[in-house]
Amino acid sequence: MRLEVWIPVVFVVIGIGVVIGFIGTNQQVCRDFTQGQVLAGNVTLSVALAQTPQEQQTGLSGCRSIPPNSGMYFTYTNPTNPQFWMKGMLIPIDIIWISGSQVIGVETHVPAPTDHKTELLPTYKPPRPVTAVLEVAAGAAAQYGIREGTPVILK
Repeated sequence: MRLEVWIPVVFVVIGIGVVIGFIGTNQQVCRDFTQGQVLAGNVTLSVALAQTPQEQQTGLSGCRSIPPNSGMYFTYTNPTNPQFWMKGMLIPIDIIWISGSQVIGVETHVPAPTDHKTELLPTYKPPRPVTAVLEVAAGAAAQYGIREGTPVILK
């Protein structure tokens, strides 16, 4: 065959490979949301667990979405006053503050940063010391009926 015939074929094959790679990358799950289950009120959520300092620092950074009925659960050995920020976040979330086994506060629709300068990022703090924090997609806390006083149990 002549070169003029092969050039369009090569471009089509490369184009298909790029599209498949792009689709595959966007559909990858950013965290393993099957590490645990949380019962929050009457809703069971599959959660990624953030237990180590590194897992807690990374959180949901880089995630383009959180699957339905999923979230990230941060556990602490002792009651603490963690400060959360949205460094590296691509999506808005709800932050649910938990003390013992009860919700003590909810930050709703916490926005992803538009300016990624670390010194300009706001921090979010619980109303009092917490033993756990649950992050879910923005609006999910209300959708699931999670509010102050809701019981939360890590299964």
